[in-house]
Amino acid sequence: MGGTALVAGHDYRGYNRRIRDAFQAEGWRCGEVDTAFPAFDASLRGRLLYRALPERLGLRGPLRRAGARARIDFVAQVLDRDWDLLLVIRPDLLGPEELAAIRRGRPGAVLACWLMDPIGRYPSCRTVLPLFDRVFLYDRGDLEEGRRINPRTEVLLLAFDPADYAPPTTPAQPLWDLSFIGSPSPDRLRSLEQVCRAADLPPERVRFVVGDWRFLPLLGRRLAARRSWLIRHEYLDFRTLDHPAIRQIYHRSVICLNAHQQGTLQGYNMRVFEVAGAGGGAQLVERLPGLGEQLQEEHEVVCYGDGDELVEQARRLLADHRRARELGARAAIRAAGEHTYRHRVRTLLEACGR
Repeated sequence: MGGTALVAGHDYRGYNRRIRDAFQAEGWRCGEVDTAFPAFDASLRGRLLYRALPERLGLRGPLRRAGARARIDFVAQVLDRDWDLLLVIRPDLLGPEELAAIRRGRPGAVLACWLMDPIGRYPSCRTVLPLFDRVFLYDRGDLEEGRRINPRTEVLLLAFDPADYAPPTTPAQPLWDLSFIGSPSPDRLRSLEQVCRAADLPPERVRFVVGDWRFLPLLGRRLAARRSWLIRHEYLDFRTLDHPAIRQIYHRSVICLNAHQQGTLQGYNMRVFEVAGAGGGAQLVERLPGLGEQLQEEHEVVCYGDGDELVEQARRLLADHRRARELGARAAIRAAGEHTYRHRVRTLLEACGR
């Protein structure tokens, strides 16, 4: 049993490392390659050269040159390692030439990829998906298109790491009635505002962490403040948190609101499983297709369909803290038994015939 694997690609928030650890826990030797692709350069220089110039002015030369260097470095690092199964997390950052070079360097090995975002968000990946032996999609809404591109495509849901999100040994009293962690899209801000207004929640009883705006933060906040009631009334926390801090927020909240981005209606984000695994407050999330197969509605998770139902469900949970904590505890048991990275790696290996 076991073999040698390599998890490669841009390591977003440490997820690659967690997948590597899951391979190792399943008895595989597994390494990790994290290539610094320019599109994710968070420095001021990187934001200007690789995001602002291409997006605002159409000047893509610096991004193309830096991307070409990053792809060459990626291939060199991958071929310098020992492996018989390669799992690429961000295939849209590569081209057919790079995958062909890897295939020549490792004939007979398995090349797989795992898309942790919708195909439509990264359209360039359509050119490389046919070259993989196995393609795994997190969004079942992409399955039909994925199988047209590559018949060896199937759904592999996202997951959580118990080392990051685990129930507290000693449950503590909630500090917040409502929490939310994620990017501040207009749809999400409207949902948060609707709940706060309807339930009459003051800022000190909520914790909305929407990430810091590191590029021109003062101007960005001033512009947003003209539109957002939440910003004007100081509900939003503009910081980026690590996993232990996020887990603490989930532990100390009555309700953990998990609002997805509109358009991704058949895939579940990482927070579905992270909130459940944390075993804190009740997760309040959209009623997405098939979600009840992963977490039972009204037993392990509470769902809503529109804004009115969101407010009604929030009021019910705020009126019964005990029920909210029981929902969170049952969700933690289910998540630990079915939704860790080890569970996903087992599914992946079975699909790859390993």
